[in-house]
Order: sequence, then structure tokens, then C-alpha cells
Amino acid sequence: MARRKRPSEEFDVTEFLRPTDADMRSALTSLLHGEPAAPEPPEGEPHPEGNLPSEPISPSEGRRLPQAEPDPVPDLPPAARGRNPRYIRAIRAQDGHSTSEEFLYQTLWQEGRAEGADTRIVTIGYRGISSLTRMDPKTVKYLCRNLTEKLAVERIGEENVAEGIGRTYRVFSPQRVLDRRQAAGMEWILRKPGGRVEFITGGNLHPEGKSDRVSNSPNEALSIPEGKSSEIYRRSAPALFQAVARAFLEIVPGTEDDAVETLIAGCMVRAPDATAAEIVHFLQVKGAYMRRMGTVKNPIGFLLQAVPKCIEGEALREYRRIEQQGREARALADAEIERQYRALQERDKLKK
Repeated sequence: MARRKRPSEEFDVTEFLRPTDADMRSALTSLLHGEPAAPEPPEGEPHPEGNLPSEPISPSEGRRLPQAEPDPVPDLPPAARGRNPRYIRAIRAQDGHSTSEEFLYQTLWQEGRAEGADTRIVTIGYRGISSLTRMDPKTVKYLCRNLTEKLAVERIGEENVAEGIGRTYRVFSPQRVLDRRQAAGMEWILRKPGGRVEFITGGNLHPEGKSDRVSNSPNEALSIPEGKSSEIYRRSAPALFQAVARAFLEIVPGTEDDAVETLIAGCMVRAPDATAAEIVHFLQVKGAYMRRMGTVKNPIGFLLQAVPKCIEGEALREYRRIEQQGREARALADAEIERQYRALQERDKLKK
């Protein structure tokens, strides 16, 4: 036997409201039982009810309801609108190349004939390179220009269209590329979206100006020190590098060597006579402060920005003054112990 559907019963929504909900009761009544809105008059004729307010009015009390204003768009600097930049030291030749640039560089190196121990010569046109790499000739032209600007190759001969001879390039070995870039001050790179890689010189590390916020990347927080930008401290000062790296790893396990290099460079540019003990001391102080805060999301960026600020000015002078007082006090204590020891020896001699 089929069950008949029970007819729905009508009910008044306002019956379920509390007595204090007068505004909502009035609004629901107006929506459910109100009269349809009058048609708009033709354009150019006055409205039959006069000039209506542009803001909505509460049906219960006639109060004007506040209009929702759009959120203001902050005027952010260009550097804060996208991903925070990360400056990385290019310790290998391929670090300064995108994937396509590295592929083209390897192709030119393999196709070239030996000129010397660290250079090769290759004569080839854009279409010839395109057939080897399966790239579009326009892309090949763009990549060749990039490799020339990045000092990986050098164009030494123009093409001869009449004879069908392409351009002549001198391709440098990876070590020679590093040496040329080091001489030109091209040691720091910035990875861009899409795999692009750009070299950043010391004066352009902060193209958008300095910011008071804490950096989100290790190499963003500091400029590269002048005069020591080409120095790799793990080679030139291994004892200093190892001491700072050991302290850094105790605070932030997994810290890369690039972060240690950047920290030492930032400290040395502020105080060229800074010692490993001084850098380690302020690194430990700021590390303990960071742990007490418990709100630092990027500890490496915080330390790279906070520690070098201590290696200058009154903080460093006060630390050195305290250390000097400690050394003098220890020297006096050692002298007093030595004096008492000699006095005991003299006393023993007199007893004998």
C-alpha cells in the first residue's frame, strides 16, 4: 500500500524569534509579507517618493545602516609584494645558469675544439645550435646573449652570411668562468620565478631599500662586505669558520655553509678585527634570546640580521671591556697564587 505524502503545514518564521529580536522580526516580516517594489520611473523623471537615501535604512527604527567599505590596499614596496628574495653565493659555474643555459653551455663546450687548457673555440650559427639542442632559434639567441653577459662564453667572430659561416665563440671552462666572475664581482645570484638566475652585485643587494622587518632568507638580511666579497672564509680562515659553524649548528641544526659565510662576512665588514670568540659569543646570546621569544619562524634569517649588529658600536666595546677586565682579574689571581706558592716554598726551606 503506497504511503501518501503528508501535506506541508504553513508556519510563521517570526514565531521562533525571541521577544528581544525586534529588528530581525520586522525585517523578516517585511521580506515575507511586504508589498512588491514599485517600478522605477523613466529616466529623467523624479522619483514619486522623492530623493531616496543612498544608504540602506533599517525598517524598524529608520536608522541608516553603515555601508561596508572596501578594505584599503596597503602601499607595499615592490620587494614586499612577492616572494622575499634569496641571495645565494655561486660557488660553481652552473650555479649562475638556468637549466636551459647550462644545457646550452655544455653543448657548446662539447662541440668546441681545444684552444688551451681552459678554453675551447666553436663556430656555429643559431640554427646549428637549434638543431643540436632542439630549441627554437629565438630561444638560442636569447640564451647565447645570457651566457655572454654571465662571462661563460665570449663572441670573438661575427657570422658570414654570404659564405654560410656562423658566429665564433670562445667557451671557458667552469673554473675559468668562476675566476672571470670573481674578478667582475659576480658572485651572488638571485633565483627568479620560472628558473631564471640573475647575478646581483654588492651595490644592488637591496634594490628596494632597507627594510625593518626580519629577513625570511639567510642571505637577504646582509649586504656583501666590500673588500672581502671574494673571500671564502672556510678556505682562508678555517679555524674562524669552524668555530662559528659549530656554534651556529648548535643553535640551528642543519645550517648550510652559505649562511655561515654570510654571517662572518657581515660581521667582518662592521669590525674587521672581530675574533671568532666575539662572533660566537653574540651568536649564542642572540640564539638564547630567540629561543626565549619562541615566535621566530626563520631562525637563520633572524641570526644573520641580529648578530652583525652587535659586532659594532657600544655592544662590542662593552664586551671587549668586560673581557679585558676578566683577563686582568685572572692575571692578578694567577699572580697571587704564584706568590702564595713561593711563600710556602720559602717557609718550607726555613723549617729545614
